[in-house]
Amino acid sequence: MQAGLLAGLLHMEEEAGKSFPGREDVSTERPALESEQRPEGTHKSFLCSGLRRFSWLEHRLARPVLPRGVMDTGLYSGVSALRTAEKRMEAITANLANVDTPGFKRQSGASRAFTVPKAEGYLEVDTKHRSDFSQGDLKRSSSPYHLAIDGRGWFVTEGQSGEVYTRRGNFKVDGAGVLQTSEGNPVAWDANSAVIDPHGDIVQVDANGVVHQGDKEVGRLRIVDFADDSKLQSIGGGYFAASEGMKEVAAQGAVHQGHLERSNVSSMDELVSMITVQRSFESANRLVQMINRTYERLLQQRIG
Repeated sequence: MQAGLLAGLLHMEEEAGKSFPGREDVSTERPALESEQRPEGTHKSFLCSGLRRFSWLEHRLARPVLPRGVMDTGLYSGVSALRTAEKRMEAITANLANVDTPGFKRQSGASRAFTVPKAEGYLEVDTKHRSDFSQGDLKRSSSPYHLAIDGRGWFVTEGQSGEVYTRRGNFKVDGAGVLQTSEGNPVAWDANSAVIDPHGDIVQVDANGVVHQGDKEVGRLRIVDFADDSKLQSIGGGYFAASEGMKEVAAQGAVHQGHLERSNVSSMDELVSMITVQRSFESANRLVQMINRTYERLLQQRIG
């Protein structure tokens, strides 16, 4: 792509030195230059202003300065690269923010390119976040209400908009005996909601998620699984919502009381990825700036 872009730039320099017979008089009013309206270090402001100038040029010139597909395709590719880098940086930022969150699943950016309909030569790049559902390491905890699943399975909690799935087992019990997440959302049970006496006997949880307090069986935690975890939608903080049509299946994992599952994020890997994405963003930004400056020179030739 860079080789094609450089060839286009050389062609533009040749076109800039030629005359343009038959052009109509055009207004010299134009959008502000980059130095006039872009705050230092603000990539989005620059990108938006560059796109506005590009649309204005296409509208005001009597005929295209260059053959279609030379510089406009390069600008389009640069903008797509900037958007892709932004999406990937969002995923890296979320990973680093949750490196110590129990049960958190690493997010990554998945990109795909496809041809834009009715725009020959243009490729649209779509970047979405996807989750890495690999098992995190288990670590011991002193709380009897901290639980971890070794293997496949999800704890079910009651969210504001319905059931939410998580492997974040740092639960607690409030004064009313309700087992809750750290955010205060109730943990779901297989049958009716169960109550744990916060001042009663020691609580024990077996590998199947059955909770006992003393000699009394309190109930069984609702633990489920899905045939295809990739359809789960991350809602942040290690919590997921099921997509429409997803069917629950029996969970095969074992519950470990007094343990927490660590996040599967490696802070070192994320820092390396951040540097790579930053370099990609800077390269794409330089390409867009170079195209923008070339358009400005050509505009001056046309209206000078």
